[in-house]
Amino acid sequence: MSVHIGAQKGEIAERILFPGDPLRAKWVAENYFENVKQYNSVRNMFGYTGIYKGERVSVQGTGMGLPSASIYVTELFNDFDVQVAIRIGTAGGIQDKTKVGDLILAMTASTDSNINRRFTNGLDFAPHCDFHLLQAAYEASKKFERVHVGGVSSMDFFYDETDSAKKLQQHGVLALEMEANQLYSIAARKNRRALAIMTISRFQDFEANDWATHLAARANDYNTLSSAIVNDLVTLINARANDYDTYQAALSNDYATWLSSQANDGATLLTARQNDYATYLSTSANDYATWLSAQSNDGTTLLTARGNDYSTLIAAYSNDYATFLQIAANDHATYLNAQANDGATLLVARSNDYSTLVAAYTNDSSTLLSARANDYATYLDLTANILTPIVTGKQIVRAHV
Repeated sequence: MSVHIGAQKGEIAERILFPGDPLRAKWVAENYFENVKQYNSVRNMFGYTGIYKGERVSVQGTGMGLPSASIYVTELFNDFDVQVAIRIGTAGGIQDKTKVGDLILAMTASTDSNINRRFTNGLDFAPHCDFHLLQAAYEASKKFERVHVGGVSSMDFFYDETDSAKKLQQHGVLALEMEANQLYSIAARKNRRALAIMTISRFQDFEANDWATHLAARANDYNTLSSAIVNDLVTLINARANDYDTYQAALSNDYATWLSSQANDGATLLTARQNDYATYLSTSANDYATWLSAQSNDGTTLLTARGNDYSTLIAAYSNDYATFLQIAANDHATYLNAQANDGATLLVARSNDYSTLVAAYTNDSSTLLSARANDYATYLDLTANILTPIVTGKQIVRAHV
């Protein structure tokens, strides 16, 4: 169940018809389907599933205009896994060749709406139908005399007072309608298959408003339109079913062939790899044996060379060490002799210097003692001269006087 469709999962077929008018969906179900079950009546937008000539098909009204159609197309694709959607409706012809009652197979669907630019960040997108559906519909429609294949335009305004239709006519657009653009655009985004098949119910007279003719044509052609579209749809579905069976059989055969070739290739690959591995192991073993032999021979040569070098080194070191010891002994003897000679000279020099020093000190001491003795005698005389008056008091008396 979705927001606008009250069906349960599995109640809607993978292939669906989209009339705009919900009463047209009811009419198709009641007149062409067997074992009909109504799955939707939300907002009176009727939806039915039934069997037509052994094929399970659904029919769902979409309402008028791009926003309404986009609601039902989106929910059926997203929530009910519909894969193939075919719009059946009416359009207003704008080319001289598109007369009331003609059949239109819409390759592309232009629009004056900005609805797609919301999804493309302002870019222009050219919505188109599914080629295989178009091809099958074209083959099925060859029994009709007045069939046109080309572009249509889905318009926002039904009562358009501008000259837009004239501009589109100049670009080869066959007819105007109000829903196909969103069916094709949403199918493209959701990776589904879609087609719009319409009957011209009104011819746009750019000089006059021929509404009476328009209404009469819609009333008279309605049954013919529905019958032709349903019959064409069944032919289309059967053709697609046969094509699908052929496709599946081809895929199955191709897959079996592919598996067989893969198995054969795999066996060949394993054998080749086993042979290559055996060769690799043998080569590696031989190479390793050669390497070990070479390493052994090189090792023996290396040890011999190093042994000879070591003997030479030891002999050289022994000779050098003996020479060193001899030189060191000679140098030490010379050093000791030099030290002994220097010591003797030093002792003689110090002995002479000491004798001189002692003589000098002796002379100086005698002089000092004599000087001090003389100074002491003088000192004693002075002291006696000074102390005598003090002791007798005379000096003190004179001091007081």
